[in-house]
Amino acid sequence: MWATTGLWAKAAYGHGFGPIEAASARGFLAFLCLCLAAAVRPRRFAVAWSDVPLLAGFGVIGLGVFYAIYLACLDRLSVSVAAALLYTAPAFTAALAPFTVGERLGRRGLAALGGALLGVLLVTGALGASGRDVDPLGIGLGLGAGLAYAGYTLFGRASRKRMDALRALFWPTGFGALFLACLAPPWRSLPAHPDAIPALLGLALLATLLPNLLFLLALGRLEAGVAAILATLEPVVAALYGVVLLGEVLGAGQIVGVAAIAASAAWLAISRSAPRPVEEAAAATVIRR
Repeated sequence: MWATTGLWAKAAYGHGFGPIEAASARGFLAFLCLCLAAAVRPRRFAVAWSDVPLLAGFGVIGLGVFYAIYLACLDRLSVSVAAALLYTAPAFTAALAPFTVGERLGRRGLAALGGALLGVLLVTGALGASGRDVDPLGIGLGLGAGLAYAGYTLFGRASRKRMDALRALFWPTGFGALFLACLAPPWRSLPAHPDAIPALLGLALLATLLPNLLFLLALGRLEAGVAAILATLEPVVAALYGVVLLGEVLGAGQIVGVAAIAASAAWLAISRSAPRPVEEAAAATVIRR
């Protein structure tokens, strides 16, 4: 689902939306849907005041800043290259996790991380493949998106230790939407470009709300670094979307890079599976209902 972000974003750009406007509309529409759910069961979304700083940091850095930088990156690069650059995030996560959530990857995790990063280098052309689709600002934005996404992973992991996935998604989405609305008010851009609304709904629901909820559920079962590397399947799927639906061309080195990312993620999934806590099974049952 995350891999469809580039498709929806480029469709919105074609209807006159800019990256920051699209990021703001994305957060606003996603939060609006969550508000409808909260109106049905408001007590389900209550949190302690002591959790607000964590949730605000999660929303502003892990969602607001991430959305803005990544959509700006997609405005300059192809879907496949932008998505691959995003997955420098496992390196940032692995570097920051010991200082934030007290986790370490171990040898197998580090080896999988190395394979994922090698794939990223190949996909971007940094190891000799064609770099014609890459520009310096786009690379910088992609790396910035990777760093912000690492923040999303770490903030998400910390919040999942305190609350269920719905609460950990509702409040950060609200804070992120508020932050982005200060940059580009969605109530101005949405009426000005009504033809872009279907693409923005796809961006908000299929590429944001549902995959974020699934990822937060995963963070309740896995270490932050493991979950981040497992999510590196996103650039693989994004590259396929780009080739099949947008006519993007991947060179030989980029194809090898995509395969390296997929192999690293698959190997980690096999070697680092985590037990499912009883309380998480109960929470998942409630969410399905």
